[in-house]
Amino acid sequence: MSEPNPFQAPSSDTLVADDADLASRGIRFVASLLDGVLFLCTLIPAMLLMAIGGGPDHIEQNNEPLMMLIVFITLALMLALAIYNWWLLATEGQTIAKRLLGIRIVKIDGSPVDFLVAVILRSWVLGFVTGILNQCCLGWIVSLVDALFIFNPDRRCLHDHIAGTKVVNATPSSR
Repeated sequence: MSEPNPFQAPSSDTLVADDADLASRGIRFVASLLDGVLFLCTLIPAMLLMAIGGGPDHIEQNNEPLMMLIVFITLALMLALAIYNWWLLATEGQTIAKRLLGIRIVKIDGSPVDFLVAVILRSWVLGFVTGILNQCCLGWIVSLVDALFIFNPDRRCLHDHIAGTKVVNATPSSR
């Protein structure tokens, strides 16, 4: 029987075995979907105001102050939700949806994340790159590659690799 090579890199199975509390791909997908739905809910007041005002074309032509109010309310709600989620991420490692589903973001060593890691590195870096590439209709490629990284054995998306994070169950499983 031959001895194992001490210089051989560890296999991914070894790395995953150490991370028994990684959040499942399905839960991560549902959390992302739910965060998106919550963000879309910020548009409800604008839709209601437009319906009351006679539709977007009618409002734009006949009632500029109402249109400005609709835009202001929508942007204020979007910004408030984003700031709240950023605060949750920086302090708890969770968004609203992650909190509801019992998962959280931690650094790869298991320590808590901060604003730099959870928001800037994890969200804004790829968001900036996607925004730049959207100018030539290629931003979807970054989003696709980011999402497909979840199928690696370590279940980390591209944004997790950039930030040095992983998503775990907030309450350790009873395995």
